[in-house]
Amino acid sequence: MYENEMKSGYPVNYDPDYAYDDENMPIPEQEPDEQALAFQKEIEEREAFMQEHMTLPDGTTDLTTFGWTSLRRLMCKELPSIRYIVDGLLPQGLAILASPPKYGKSWLALDLCISVALGEPFFGRKTEPCDTLYLALEDSEQRLQSRGQTVLGERLPPENCYIGTLAGSLADRLPHQIEAFLHRWPNIGLIVIDTFQKVRVSARAGSNLYDKDYSDMGILKNIADAHNICILLVHHLRKAPEPGDPFARILGTQGINGASDTNFVMVREERSDDITHFYSAGRDVISEDLELQFDKQTCRWHPVANKAARTAEERYRADPLVQTAERLVRENPAGWQGTASELTGWVKEFTGVSYTAQSLSHQMRNLRDELRKYDDIIYQPASYSGNSRRVHALYKKLTVC
Repeated sequence: MYENEMKSGYPVNYDPDYAYDDENMPIPEQEPDEQALAFQKEIEEREAFMQEHMTLPDGTTDLTTFGWTSLRRLMCKELPSIRYIVDGLLPQGLAILASPPKYGKSWLALDLCISVALGEPFFGRKTEPCDTLYLALEDSEQRLQSRGQTVLGERLPPENCYIGTLAGSLADRLPHQIEAFLHRWPNIGLIVIDTFQKVRVSARAGSNLYDKDYSDMGILKNIADAHNICILLVHHLRKAPEPGDPFARILGTQGINGASDTNFVMVREERSDDITHFYSAGRDVISEDLELQFDKQTCRWHPVANKAARTAEERYRADPLVQTAERLVRENPAGWQGTASELTGWVKEFTGVSYTAQSLSHQMRNLRDELRKYDDIIYQPASYSGNSRRVHALYKKLTVC
């Protein structure tokens, strides 16, 4: 029998009609797996929840909440420092420059764009050299050419300061025009729209004016935030003065104040006064009241010398990093060395203010000239020491007798 099996390859009682059929073989009934049923139920509940709360009308999933994080995690993130087009005065974001008519704010806006494009100081403060775009929507090319010659004086006109006299409205083409220009010229860091009212569309009868103001501002703020640039809107003040708060005079509802990141207001006690108060306030700047004078020969605004110097030094003395540097040098006559983390620890201990190591390094570099100017303190940015630590150095400038 076994010989026959070996010859045929099948057992002697093998019947092909009853061969094993894997596909048609009946599957014996099994008891339901409670763990599998619970898992299936959880999946179904999760799908129902996402369909109800996280599915958008177009069928895609809203992932916004996945970006919400804890404060602890946020504080551990390495984030870029805020970009300042004009140091301490004009940060990235959306800004408003408002004054009564014929106050010279368009001269200021043109001078700002030229100064930034050339990388020259503005109001005595450092600027970040970058391309600029000035949309002078109430001017002609002839007037702009004449004003440009006056403001430039003997300086050559910068190639990277762009000018436009036509633009669409916020409800029509302007957002697309700005996006297209930024795509073509990605080094743009400052856009000035003169005036804001020229790109707006009148509100419909019965519409909510606050919502309209906030929405119009939001369109431009979204562009500024997406590209890390500054958009400055030249605007007007209402005629009726608001005692005690110059920013309350900005034309429009509080939707304009609420949506902007930085506000500037130019006012005089009397229209014929030589001194103009330049008030600034914002989310990323210290509130200031600068006194300006308009030079009728060059048509440029300049801070009143003593007021500007006093304001600059007061701002410098109030800086927690300056206070820490002064104390470290005073307590270490031979000089102080340490890592960014160690320096942030001293700042926290001396002033109670917290910095990230990256933010501290960036701001200390910006303070280097002022430390030398006001206190003869030399600051050396981080460099590798013998034990491979990146150390910062602070020491007093040697005085030669």
